[in-house]
Amino acid sequence: MENFKSSNIKIKIRKVTTSLIFLIILITLGVSVFYNIELQNQVSKRDEIIERLTKRDSILNQILEIEYDSILNTITYSYRIRDGKVLKYNQISDEMDELQNEYNSIINKHTRLQEENIHNIDDYNSLAIKYNSLFDDYKLIHQSFSTLVANYNINTNSFQNLNKKYNISQDSLSIYKAIVDLTHKVYAIDYNIQIDGNNRKISVTAEKLDSALVLLPYFRDRLKKEKNVWKISLKN
Repeated sequence: MENFKSSNIKIKIRKVTTSLIFLIILITLGVSVFYNIELQNQVSKRDEIIERLTKRDSILNQILEIEYDSILNTITYSYRIRDGKVLKYNQISDEMDELQNEYNSIINKHTRLQEENIHNIDDYNSLAIKYNSLFDDYKLIHQSFSTLVANYNINTNSFQNLNKKYNISQDSLSIYKAIVDLTHKVYAIDYNIQIDGNNRKISVTAEKLDSALVLLPYFRDRLKKEKNVWKISLKN
């Protein structure tokens, strides 16, 4: 009976021991998993921090031109100073944006001026074409005017010559008319002109002269001229 009890106790102790060992193993595994997870989180955070630092160092290197000297274990970098103060990146960026905006505004104004200039050039070319056309018309008109002036001068000279001839003709007609009138008065000579189309028929009558010419053969010897006056002497 005692052996049986002793055997049961050993079995129970063995079971308890086994349970404790299993529990310890579970706890150990749990702790190990926890630390592994925690370690993984820390590694991830470290990698993230390293990545951020690397990115920051890369950006800083681009901005500040950082140089590392592994032999002397020194770091050098450059930066801008204005009025004794270090210029910050945001400040420089804002100023660059402002300058860019001003540059864009100038470019836009320049573009508008170029477009206006092109428009003005087009207007000038159009006006030049119109001017050349008008100038050509002016030259034609001027040539025509010069021709008219030349013709006018020729016609004026011709008119003056005709006027002179007319005046001479008028003078001649006046003289001829005076002669005719005097001839008619002295010798009673008359003229008769008949017009038939392009034909002209002129007849002359002179009764006194005809009588004188009839009597001239009979009284020729008695005709004497005294002081430019012809007289008939009655004596034989």
